[in-house]
Parts: sequence; C-alpha cells; structure tokens
Amino acid sequence: LGGTANQAVRARWLRQPHVGPLDTSLGPGTPSGVGEDTEFFYRTLHAGGSIAYEPRAFVWHRHRDTIPALARQLRNYSSGHVAYHAALLTRFGDVRGLWHLGLDVNRHLVRRTRDRLLGRSSTPWSLVWAEARGFFVGPFNVVRTIAHARRHGVARPLAPQDPWDARFDVSQV
Repeated sequence: LGGTANQAVRARWLRQPHVGPLDTSLGPGTPSGVGEDTEFFYRTLHAGGSIAYEPRAFVWHRHRDTIPALARQLRNYSSGHVAYHAALLTRFGDVRGLWHLGLDVNRHLVRRTRDRLLGRSSTPWSLVWAEARGFFVGPFNVVRTIAHARRHGVARPLAPQDPWDARFDVSQV
C-alpha cells in the first residue's frame, strides 16, 4: 500500500475503538524508526475500513541529500519493517510476518548483495550495508520501542465528539 508522505484520514475513523490514531511508538524519533503508517493501514483494513489512492493529491517532500542521511533513512525503514511485523504478531496474532522476515527479507538482501558484486547495481555498499544492518538491529529496536512507549506513552484515540465534525459535514470530504 505504500507509505504516508501525504495522508488524509476522516476524524470519525480515528475515533473508532479498533482503529484509533497512528501508533506513535512506531514513528520517527523512536527506536523502531518508522512503521506507524503501515501499522495504521493494517488496523484500518482489519477493522473493515478501506484505503483509497488519489493520484492528484500531492505534497512537497524533502528527500535526503547526502549518502549518510539516506543510509540512516534506509536503516530506519528496515528496522521499522521488523517492528511493524512484531506489532502485528503481538497485537493480532498475525504470523505471516515471521515468514516474510525469515525468508523474503533474506532473499532480498542476498539479491542486493549479489547484484552489487556482479556489477548489476551501482548502489553504494554503504546503502546495502545500512539496509541489512536495519533488519539485523530491528528485533533489538522492537524491545527498545516497547520500553520507549512505556516511558513516554502513545497517542490515545480522539475524544468522542470533535468540534470540527459539528461545524462541517466531513462525510462529503
């Protein structure tokens, strides 16, 4: 489904007890690095909601402009990927992520390394290594993320009545 560089969510959907707001324990600035958006997608679909892609909606997004900054981002993406699957396993009993992390991720890393060694890819080794390191430290960051969430808390569902809904008919937005 992709990430959420630009996402709009109906306020009433955020008040649903089985959906609620994004899980801030999986977001930027936490040990997991990322994952709050894909975990929110999962909860939305699991609760019977739907997700729509609107190609005309866009947002200006500042991309990383140095290799070290991109390496940090790739490491966070990989680590957050592990945290996301750990969250689905513990919250929903979804074991599909174990297969994915155990087999698919390793195949991906082997292909990236092979392609780089054979000259089929010009991706700098520092980026290949950053992605692999993120997957390796992911399980440790899951534990750190749980501790971080216990210390700092996580976002709570919105109040039952949002004043915005009272002024505007958001069902037509």
